[in-house]
Amino acid sequence: MRSATVKGWTAAGVVLLVLATLVMGWFAGRLLPIDPMPRPEDTETALYPGKFETGVEAGRTIDVAFGGKLLVEGVTQGEKFLLSSAKQAEPCCDDWLIECGACELSVAGARVVSGDALRELDPLFPFPATSWDSSHIGSELPGKAFVITLTARNPSDDERVELPELTLWSDAFNQRSDAMGNGAYPLYGAFDALLDHAVTRRMALEPNETREVEVPFYVFRNSFADERSFENVDLARFCLEVNDYDPGIRYRFWLADRGVA
Repeated sequence: MRSATVKGWTAAGVVLLVLATLVMGWFAGRLLPIDPMPRPEDTETALYPGKFETGVEAGRTIDVAFGGKLLVEGVTQGEKFLLSSAKQAEPCCDDWLIECGACELSVAGARVVSGDALRELDPLFPFPATSWDSSHIGSELPGKAFVITLTARNPSDDERVELPELTLWSDAFNQRSDAMGNGAYPLYGAFDALLDHAVTRRMALEPNETREVEVPFYVFRNSFADERSFENVDLARFCLEVNDYDPGIRYRFWLADRGVA
């Protein structure tokens, strides 16, 4: 009988000790100073403009007015040019070096949608995960979606051609520069449900095919130089950019009439 009583008191003591530990832990958590969690708009975005800026300088920039057409030939791109020179010796993936055939490109239109409006249209945005690191995209993170309508034509009679990688560049970005690869990259698959003709990465055109595609981007508020540039987007300051890293030619297809003679 005495043994059972001792065991009972021992069990009760263990329970009380556990409860005391929990209470002390709760008070410590309430009273000790802790570092506050950063607000979403203060965190670094994963694929902000300038993230993949390269050391390749453009020897030439070709500007294409809104609605204008240009035959882009022999564009050379790939992961090779997104790495430091010390890491460029050996191929690391299938996308190491990409050479695109001739393709005629023209911007047919562009529209801007706020992040809040986008989430109302598609509650799942920004999932599924996109080319941006989704861990950096909070449901309340302010930003603007850019959807650019591009007309692409393959002039070849017998060869398939791939669309080159496209970036969004603007002098309204706070990390802007003239280095190649400075723009924001597309969000492939981010809100395809809202697009009629969403572009895909390394999309190919059949011989003599003309296709209209929509290229989506999402730019966070903290990637803009100032609040005014974010709240009142001026499309005349934005362009769809094609970088030809070898020999270093940059093509800029402007999204609106800039009023430049």
